[in-house]
Amino acid sequence: MADRGVPAAGAPAATFDLDELIAALRQAEQDGEPSGATVQELAERMRMAPQTVRKYLRSGLATGRVRHVRVKRVRMNGVLALVDAYEWAEEVDGT
Repeated sequence: MADRGVPAAGAPAATFDLDELIAALRQAEQDGEPSGATVQELAERMRMAPQTVRKYLRSGLATGRVRHVRVKRVRMNGVLALVDAYEWAEEVDGT
């Protein structure tokens, strides 16, 4: 867990790294949820700020371990909408 975030004053230290984010994306698939998780869903699951999750997602996108998808979610007003989400991308070596 080498890539830890630096906490802001009064903020808790980062408690996960990119590999743990990938594990959370895999877990979402196993939980029977539609493939992909939104930034907010990941932030709640990882107990981190959305900005921190985005940092790790950018890294995952750059390395090809994460890919952008669109998933259906119900908004606060009850309307079904397509929203941005991210899913784990199968790596070339199958890991």
